[in-house]
Amino acid sequence: MLSTSRKFAHISLIAMLSIGLAACGTGGEKSQRLAERKAPAPLPKVSGEGMVERWSKDTGGSFSSQYSSIAPAIGTDRVFTASPDGQVTAFTTDTGATLWEAKTEDPISAGVGYGASLAVVATSEGDVVGFDANNGAQVWSSYVGGEVLAQPVIANDIVIVRTVDGKVLGLRVTSGERDWAFQRSVPGLSLRGTGRPVVYEGVAVNGFSNGKIVASEVDTGRVLWELGVSKTRGRNEIERLIDIDAQPLLIGSVLYTAAYQGEISALALGSRKVLWRSEISSHRELDSDDNHIFVTTDEGVVVAIDRLNGTERWRQTGLERRGVTGPTLIGGKLLVGDGDGYVHILDSTTGAITGRNKVGSSVQRRSETDGKFVYTLTRNGDLTVFSLR
Repeated sequence: MLSTSRKFAHISLIAMLSIGLAACGTGGEKSQRLAERKAPAPLPKVSGEGMVERWSKDTGGSFSSQYSSIAPAIGTDRVFTASPDGQVTAFTTDTGATLWEAKTEDPISAGVGYGASLAVVATSEGDVVGFDANNGAQVWSSYVGGEVLAQPVIANDIVIVRTVDGKVLGLRVTSGERDWAFQRSVPGLSLRGTGRPVVYEGVAVNGFSNGKIVASEVDTGRVLWELGVSKTRGRNEIERLIDIDAQPLLIGSVLYTAAYQGEISALALGSRKVLWRSEISSHRELDSDDNHIFVTTDEGVVVAIDRLNGTERWRQTGLERRGVTGPTLIGGKLLVGDGDGYVHILDSTTGAITGRNKVGSSVQRRSETDGKFVYTLTRNGDLTVFSLR
């Protein structure tokens, strides 16, 4: 659980944000709090059709703002989901048939991590629980001493876990036993959430709420280097708040990061040189194609940036202040969800909105894709699976 001082900082921040000073929460909740400052843009007209709905399933319970770090994980022939009430489920990707269901003792705060035949979630009490991905049997449970709000990542037979108080831990995939841990100080004032790490050639790269990137060995946890990629600015603590709250995007050996009240940055991992910065504030995950980085700003504007130099290529303002999620690319189309339960389809070349689907309640966070299907989770706990026409 959070320390008393950490809890107080979050409570104070939420109070200040309630009068419009900043944003709190992760994913869709942060988007919606920001959108409340002004009236949302009206629903844009579209000329094209939406996607084909394949199936939809209830994942076990509805989501509140504090549980927006839960996302589905996609395997070869199955998708794993978790719900705040402790239910973990595996569905087939083609039809949505239930393969197994499992339950944790406490509410789930983050997940699902998948790899090495494990499906991993974290509970609100600081337990990380590993389930057999084939049959749902609990394999182990490990207490990590802090609240986890980022999906666990599995690499090199290590489960990498982030806690909100700045700890990064490596757990053995076979037993959950702690192999290593390190910690970095975090500001008393930050967004509620942490981004999951990315792994590059045996190195785990984490973004922190002080605007720094920290690289450590997956096998040993030894910190190799750390670098500030986003600079603070402003006259008070609110204005100086920066937070790398979303998972960085790795393309080859270049790491792209987004920071709230910061910038989009491109970092060459080999030289640890910042290649370019673009002054766009975002707390949402990025996506890309061969030429562009796609980002949703804090105000819900979807932007395409040149991967090589950070130059803006197009900007779609028609969804501004609608609580828009981060973008997902599939088949030349860019998908974003919104707070009214729509998934909008954009042309990735021009940014034009070409279609949409209604999925029910507010979209919980950005959609996931395996390249064939799109998996969208809503605030009421429904997982809807689409394919492009």
